[in-house]
Amino acid sequence: MSVSSFVNITELIDRCPLRPLQIRVIVLCGLVALLDGFDLLAIGVAAPVMAGPLHIAPNQLGFVFSAALVGLMLGAFGLGPIADRYGRRRVLIYATATFGVFTLCTANAATLQQILLFRFLAGVGLGGSMPSFISLAAEYTPRSNRQAVIGLLWTGFPLGGVMVGLLASRQLFSAGMVGGTVLLWASYFVTFMMLVTSGAWTPTLLRRAGFDGVQSSVAMALFALGSVFGTPLAGFLLNRFAARRLLPAALVGGAATLGAVGHAIQSSAFVIVCLGFAGFRLGVASSGLIALAPLLYSTAIRSTGVGWAMGLGRLGSFVGPLAIGLLVNRGWQIGDCFATLEMTALCAALFTSVIGINRSCGAAKADRVTAATGEEL
Repeated sequence: MSVSSFVNITELIDRCPLRPLQIRVIVLCGLVALLDGFDLLAIGVAAPVMAGPLHIAPNQLGFVFSAALVGLMLGAFGLGPIADRYGRRRVLIYATATFGVFTLCTANAATLQQILLFRFLAGVGLGGSMPSFISLAAEYTPRSNRQAVIGLLWTGFPLGGVMVGLLASRQLFSAGMVGGTVLLWASYFVTFMMLVTSGAWTPTLLRRAGFDGVQSSVAMALFALGSVFGTPLAGFLLNRFAARRLLPAALVGGAATLGAVGHAIQSSAFVIVCLGFAGFRLGVASSGLIALAPLLYSTAIRSTGVGWAMGLGRLGSFVGPLAIGLLVNRGWQIGDCFATLEMTALCAALFTSVIGINRSCGAAKADRVTAATGEEL
């Protein structure tokens, strides 16, 4: 007697936590979203530069900008149903290859007509990729995490626009400034991600670990109070100690106290004290980074450098709570979550310790001003 059986893949995905294969699919879909945002906004930066050599009149730029949008509309209408019938993965691969190829062709276009054709075809690929990567990521994500993952996935689109703006800011990545800029951004992203995530998730994690409402509130208050004391003190400490020494020390200390919270959760008094010290050290680190950023850039690009660094810090503040939320949904306990914050703090300590080694040669003027005021990086 034969027994027929089948597995409902959708129900299986909904019941199980995210596995490595699913995570890889989601990350790849996020990269496609990033490329979509980059491709769609890059023409806004490139078109004025291309207009002169190709003799494109200002009133013709509107056609250049709209060509991809027309293709995008047609691609979404036409390739969405095709993806349902023949497979989303296949359509996503072909659509992504299409907008990639014709974006490269746009860079080598010799006439207005070629630009319009290439942008239109790139738009068709863009329009076809969008519904496919959203649907594919949704299908590989458990229902409980689906909305958070799709929301996080779609941040790749504006982030692609951020990359366009970064590449258009040539000065921040000019010779000798790449290392310092990248390390500063990484430091901002990780430090502010950790600071905001700790503040947002600590009360919930403590309640899940058995703390009552009063204990978790006192712990959160002491964490905030520590940050209140640490934030203004950073400026005074930077006048006495080099930032490349002070910031890593503060972040390593923050890592130690955050890790201790996860390992000694049975003692409420110890946890509360550790969170107070963690808030103080993270306050020193975040405030010290804000004071450090202006010293890396010359006067001509100082506001741009500080602005982009703070923007990356805000992005980290956005990503961190979402990431911990995904980990909690997968069943991670308070010790695991605080161990993750501990490792994040150690990464930030590494980044800040190397900033001093990779200082920008282009900030010589700022260095002379710093030397005159007696400050040391």
